[in-house]
Amino acid sequence: GDVLSLVEEVERKIDKEKAEKLALKLQKGKGFDLQDMLEQFQQMRNLGGMGGLIDKLPGMNAAAVQQAMAGGAPEKQMKQMEAIIQSMTAGERRKPDVINGSRKRRIANGSGTTIQEVNRVLKQHTQMAKMMKKVSNPSGMMKMLKGMQGKLPPGMMDDMPGMGGGAGGAKGALPPGFPGGGLPGLGGPGLPFKKRS
Repeated sequence: GDVLSLVEEVERKIDKEKAEKLALKLQKGKGFDLQDMLEQFQQMRNLGGMGGLIDKLPGMNAAAVQQAMAGGAPEKQMKQMEAIIQSMTAGERRKPDVINGSRKRRIANGSGTTIQEVNRVLKQHTQMAKMMKKVSNPSGMMKMLKGMQGKLPPGMMDDMPGMGGGAGGAKGALPPGFPGGGLPGLGGPGLPFKKRS
């Protein structure tokens, strides 16, 4: 796996217009709704699905990836979650708080799933919305990256600007496709990385 090749592939395949619209929406504090979540799943499928992304991550053992992906479980779950969101009305996708017991039954019936699975999607959306709120805030983003650093294999963060040796040997430099010192699709200069002195 190679972080830079993964970043380059994301840059090539991601729908930049949708990514920029989502970034602007998050920066305005409008929040991450279920329609946004559906579009993120669709973008992930364009990148080869969960298996394609996991396989490109550093330190991932090919055999372990194959075992984790056996039976296509993650892809199946993603399709199921998409079906659940697609069974919601536009209003429900925008404001998940309105989804009560009777609406959950209707959504479950429409997607061929259970109320428990609908609840699981709503819970995952809440978690993703919290994460997106952190990502849209520069200080929150840095805290999240610093927190990740202690949980990843040694050296994995070395090529991340402000976290280690800097990409391409340049201290504090960003990998190709990271415009203006920020993250792609998340506002450019609005999300600067702290450069090493």
